[in-house]
Amino acid sequence: MMPPSSIAPPSSSPFPVPRSSFLVPRFSFPVPRSSFLVPRSSFLVPRSSFPVPRSPFPVPSSGFTLLEVVVAMAILMIFLVPILGAISQGLRNVESVKKRSVALRLAEDKMAELEALPVPMAEEVKKGEFGDMYPGYLWETEYIKTPDLQLMEAALPNLKGMEVHLRVYWEEAGAEKMIQLNSLLLE
Repeated sequence: MMPPSSIAPPSSSPFPVPRSSFLVPRFSFPVPRSSFLVPRSSFLVPRSSFPVPRSPFPVPSSGFTLLEVVVAMAILMIFLVPILGAISQGLRNVESVKKRSVALRLAEDKMAELEALPVPMAEEVKKGEFGDMYPGYLWETEYIKTPDLQLMEAALPNLKGMEVHLRVYWEEAGAEKMIQLNSLLLE
């Protein structure tokens, strides 16, 4: 039977070790099988017999103080409020871009429709709505005969031309927004 050897206590520890009455085995592991036959009291010693380094500072209790929690919440709020504001602004921007892209698509479709119609003889302004599928979107067309077009028509008798300005209006965040497309219609 092999005699048990004692465990050397740690020489220094970065953390203060509280004294306790737990028992520590005197031998190092792995333990030979024959040592299990030794009575328990012969190889266990009270932990208090080992020298324990003491810290000059008192051991803090576990948990957070109210002041620590308040400071942590304040730091969290300092960063959280601007982040939530940025998310909110981003959502508004997404909605704005969505409405703008719908207006641009409607304007392009209306301009294609105007280019397929015959050129009007005189300057005029027309207004209308896009119907029930696009409520809140309005259009306005303005046909203008510019001085350049008048000179071209005078030089070429069979030419008819008109400059068209198409505007699409919609309401967004309490303000009226607009997209304008311009084209030159020649016949």
